[in-house]
Amino acid sequence: MNLKKYFFLSTFLVTLSCTTTIEDGIILSPRDGETVRGVVIISLSPPPGIVVDRVEVFIQNVLFKTINAPGPYTCEWDTTTGEYPNGFYQITASVYDIDGQVTTQTIEVQVAN
Repeated sequence: MNLKKYFFLSTFLVTLSCTTTIEDGIILSPRDGETVRGVVIISLSPPPGIVVDRVEVFIQNVLFKTINAPGPYTCEWDTTTGEYPNGFYQITASVYDIDGQVTTQTIEVQVAN
């Protein structure tokens, strides 16, 4: 009986795509739906496992502040300047990692001065 053994070595390229699920959120404060007044501290926490390059904060889709790593990821929003009359405002935080991937969260708050 003539038995030949064959061995094959194969190489596969596997590409994984991950989506970050934000359970607690990037925006720690203020909270979604909160009523704010005066100077508001916007406090952010990038999702775990992300090597942060920068965080961008937008108010009503207008860039408000860019915070470069390593943080701290906070900024002050003065709602008394007249630029932000009483009403509802969207705050968006976009976290960019060192590879250019972005994770974003948007909340809405009410300004009542």
